[in-house]
Amino acid sequence: MIKFDKCSPLFEKITYYDILALLCYTVAQMEDHTKKDLYKLACQDLNGCTETACSRLTCLSRFPANYTDINLDIVSELKELAPKETESIKVLIGAIAKIDSLLPLEGNLSLFLMDKKCPVISDGDDGVSDSFYLFDALNTVTKDRFGILLPNLRCEWEKENARSSREMGMDPLSVLLRNYIWVPFDPRWNVRHLYCDIRNIGTNHALHKEKPPFRAVSSPLCSTAPFVVELDSESGAFFPRYSTLHDALLKERAKKIIDEAIEESADIVLFPEMMGTEELLRFCADYIADHESTHLPSITILPSCERQIDQKWSNSLRILDKNGDCVFQYSKKHPFRFDMKTEGNGCKLLKYFEPIDDCDRQACVIHVPGIGRIGVFICSDVFLHGFLDMLVEQMKITLLLFPTFSPGSDQLLRSLSPAFQYVCDVLLCNTCAAWDNILLPLKERTKNENYDSSFITRYLPYGHRVRSGRDPFSDSIIPLLVDCKGNNCEGCLFITEFAKKYDGKFFIEHKKLEDTRHG
Repeated sequence: MIKFDKCSPLFEKITYYDILALLCYTVAQMEDHTKKDLYKLACQDLNGCTETACSRLTCLSRFPANYTDINLDIVSELKELAPKETESIKVLIGAIAKIDSLLPLEGNLSLFLMDKKCPVISDGDDGVSDSFYLFDALNTVTKDRFGILLPNLRCEWEKENARSSREMGMDPLSVLLRNYIWVPFDPRWNVRHLYCDIRNIGTNHALHKEKPPFRAVSSPLCSTAPFVVELDSESGAFFPRYSTLHDALLKERAKKIIDEAIEESADIVLFPEMMGTEELLRFCADYIADHESTHLPSITILPSCERQIDQKWSNSLRILDKNGDCVFQYSKKHPFRFDMKTEGNGCKLLKYFEPIDDCDRQACVIHVPGIGRIGVFICSDVFLHGFLDMLVEQMKITLLLFPTFSPGSDQLLRSLSPAFQYVCDVLLCNTCAAWDNILLPLKERTKNENYDSSFITRYLPYGHRVRSGRDPFSDSIIPLLVDCKGNNCEGCLFITEFAKKYDGKFFIEHKKLEDTRHG
């Protein structure tokens, strides 16, 4: 039943995380009808299975204090289990549940992350973040063979006693694992995992309840795009070329938004797609780094920036910590198709694509106590086959931060349906400039009469029911109508306060920048 080479030179480095991943992999490899039998047995007699495992595996009775003090006898004892023996099945079920319970997150996660501070992505200075930790999996030795083990940090607004899609599908691991998540190894995706304790209270649920709700500040920055679009008919690509006319305006607004986030004690700042320049990104990072406040946001998602790197086009965003250091850079993976309908001697539809040829298949998941797992991607990445499904189904993200540049909401929001299916909240921040005719020179652009001001920021509260006199399941999109002046934009931001429980209230407020305390 258990396949593990005790003679492997890596064996001496394994931990109980590796053993737990091995056991989960063993269950996952079983046929569907067998897994359903295991699921029923785990639901009906988990205590009995645990008692059987403890009596059969003597190593469980002298379990170590932490994940590193591996008792090598456990491998020998597991290898002796017969594949079809009823008692062996009970031992397998009980061993997974017992090891999961004997490896509490609070102490073991801190010990595991002790030497894994996240390297800072910078232009020259080496260093590490003092608030982010970078890891690939808890089972560092067996992750490429037996799947990935992740911490199951609880989300404040998750529904108690809810049955996940995995439980509905009779996946036995959904019953056996409580402190951890097992993800099958998938070579198609390179997912980097960041840990950030925003409130510095670990997994202590009692302390979480005493803290105020998590808050996010998002802003489209400006309704007039600081760029023009150039079309290359030979390559079929479109390129946004930035103008310097709005540099000072965007810097001033970014500064006010960060200041407002500090005043509101926001945990997260989210900017939209395609509103960044290299100069603006450096300005934001330096402004945060030089700020003397002790209430700086722990996570800042800067606006994405288009540029050429090694003759390749890149549309990427940067994730900053509270010191203004970049801890991850995410590149857009799926090109957007730009349609232009022209009138004249007939109707002609021209199709241009972002010059994104290579998909690096790299993603980022931020693990946060009280929020769970945060995923990030850019606009049309939602259309990349299997990408969102991987994040919500396998990584079980509980919050998606979604910067976008979109002139329409219907198709984009329908594509987010997997998030609803797997109970993941979505915070979307859209570039106002998407509503201008960006093919015209800056001075000739006029307000689009079809402008949908409710699509600047959208909060989709899939993770909990909203008590607002509305049925969130008939219309889970909460529109926030904004009196926008089009090209006479004064700048605005949105404050989103997440509910602390599934049936609690969330809060979202719109502010004009000139109306803020820093205006």
